[in-house]
Amino acid sequence: MKDFFGHQERAQYLSRKLAFLFLLAVVATVFFILLACAGFFYVGLQIDPFDFSKLGKAYSLIAIANTALIGFASLLKVSDLKQHGGISIALELGAKNVSPSTPDSSERQLLNVVEEMAIASGVPMPEVFVLPDKSINAFAAGNTYADSVVCVTRGCLDSLSRDELQGVVAHEFSHIFHGDAKLNMKISGMIFGILALSLLGKWMLSGTRRRTPPAVIFLGFSFVAIGSLGALFGRIIQASLSRQREFLADASAVQYTRNPSGIGGALRKIGDGFENSVIENFHAESYSHFFIAPPAMNRKSFSWFSTHPPIERRLRALNQTPRPAEGPKKSRQTEEIAPTPGHQRKIPSAQSVALGIGSLNPLAIASAHFMLSNLSRFLEHKAGDPYFCRAIVYSVFFSPDEVIQSRQRQVLRENRQDDLEVTVLKSFEELQKIGKSGRLVFIDHCLQALRILSNDQRRDFLKTIRGLIKADQKVELHEYALYSLLSFHLLPPKELLTEAAMTSDLDAKSILVSSLIHISGLEKSEAEEKYRKIIEKNYLKLGDFKAYEAFDYKEITQSLLRLRKLRPTKKQALLFACLDAASTDDHLNPEALELLRAFGECLEVPIAAVG
Repeated sequence: MKDFFGHQERAQYLSRKLAFLFLLAVVATVFFILLACAGFFYVGLQIDPFDFSKLGKAYSLIAIANTALIGFASLLKVSDLKQHGGISIALELGAKNVSPSTPDSSERQLLNVVEEMAIASGVPMPEVFVLPDKSINAFAAGNTYADSVVCVTRGCLDSLSRDELQGVVAHEFSHIFHGDAKLNMKISGMIFGILALSLLGKWMLSGTRRRTPPAVIFLGFSFVAIGSLGALFGRIIQASLSRQREFLADASAVQYTRNPSGIGGALRKIGDGFENSVIENFHAESYSHFFIAPPAMNRKSFSWFSTHPPIERRLRALNQTPRPAEGPKKSRQTEEIAPTPGHQRKIPSAQSVALGIGSLNPLAIASAHFMLSNLSRFLEHKAGDPYFCRAIVYSVFFSPDEVIQSRQRQVLRENRQDDLEVTVLKSFEELQKIGKSGRLVFIDHCLQALRILSNDQRRDFLKTIRGLIKADQKVELHEYALYSLLSFHLLPPKELLTEAAMTSDLDAKSILVSSLIHISGLEKSEAEEKYRKIIEKNYLKLGDFKAYEAFDYKEITQSLLRLRKLRPTKKQALLFACLDAASTDDHLNPEALELLRAFGECLEVPIAAVG
């Protein structure tokens, strides 16, 4: 299998291919529209359709108008999906958001499985939805890690074991990691413009009872027919870009969980009857390329248009048979790979972290499961509440020093959040048991509930955190990195911009690498020497070393914003340089690891870090 960055590069290539296929589909669609118009000129108006001296201008205007209509409709849909992310698709399909405080045991199990995957990979927990349908199906959607959703049907919760559910969730996480979810969003946005012609035709026909002119009726039927042809073009585009990605996601689910029977068992139950994956929803067909299995009935004779390979082929690719082996089923709930007590507190070596960049492995998932299962009921309950989860995040920034802590308590009062003070102090005590390596985990753990806050509440929340950070009259690197991470997930990009001028990618890269060298506490001369050695390793080109006294913390956010646009292989080189900067003799301290994982999360590169 290709590595994470190779698959990300492949997704970008497919995005370019999508643009080309979309252009071909638009040209073909407009061509058939012109043919329909030519037929209308000949039959309805008795005009020679090949008399371009009379009709040339009309043909040109028709072509331009329809191209503009398709382009505008596609642009509008792409913009909507980009603004609202995966949640817009989940809501359009009628899915229900799963609250962190849900009393439903099967939904609670789903949340736990998704949380384990998110914590293990170092990415924010996506929004979780359940589609009220008896079928066995699931999908992931989103433009970024921050706006992604994982949605499963009620049939998944009712019919699948925990291992099988974990396999399905791992499959969907693969789509998020490898850029498939983002690609699928683009596909949906682009082909919507072609399908819009069919909607226009139906609108034109809707007035037939009011003596609509025959010409309009003719054009209406033509647009419906051409729109249906456009739907076929869309299906071809979906199929050409989606099929092989399903094989990859299946294989990744096995790689992540080290349990072929998980995703294999789920696919078997789907394959027992084709109707098992069919979703009774009008919009399911439009979003078929998102799902783990075809959500709508397709005639077998047209199976080569299918967005999914046959279940039997997928099972064979996993070395799984269509029928399960006889014998009692035993859950692998971390039995084979469960960490020992205290395992999650161990700081991994730089070498193990290097293996975890762009990766997710069973030991990381088992470690995340162990940590979640050992959370105090106090934290587990509060983290799911959008009001009290703020207190947990505030406690991450609290100082053990009593003098500084008293100032921080005053900050809470000044920001009219003194009613959270008791919860903050209790959360601080609980977090001390986990250690510094758990701070980033708990921020990610609370993100789902924090997203429920209104925009004004989010800004007040971040303002309070800035006050807590400044209470000791200095800003630590890891504090600002965690604050930047929260800002990335809670504020729109335009509000993240600062006045710090970033002249080039080289400057942005040098700031991140320099910050990780500083956090190790080296003397200036030693830090500069380490920076020089990193450049000599030819990871990537860097700007000048950023001395600690000249360090502007706001530049970190600006740098991360700029570097999110790097090609995947460039991000890989940058993170390996950052890892080198953060480590000393293959050792990482908790702050360095926390900062590195925060950078990875902001750059949308999962880092599975376990010892």
